[in-house]
Amino acid sequence: MLTHRSTEGRGCVTLCCGGTVLAMARVPPPDPQPMKRLTLDLPAAVHRAFKVRSAELDVPMAELLRELLIDALKKPSTLRDVAQRVRH
Repeated sequence: MLTHRSTEGRGCVTLCCGGTVLAMARVPPPDPQPMKRLTLDLPAAVHRAFKVRSAELDVPMAELLRELLIDALKKPSTLRDVAQRVRH
């Protein structure tokens, strides 16, 4: 009989069969807040440059963009400046 057991406090899951451990895997902690998906259009050159820079930094594009947006939201003047550029 196949059983599934979670090891509390260690962040791992153990898969057992008849008392024999078949596999162990680390389980990432759940996200602290729900996520929403955002789709945006970028010029190909901007996408390519961002993708290259993301790879150089060894950080996924989505994570890097998420942190950039979070930082920008903390600085109202930055958003105001960008909004003025976009409007004109």
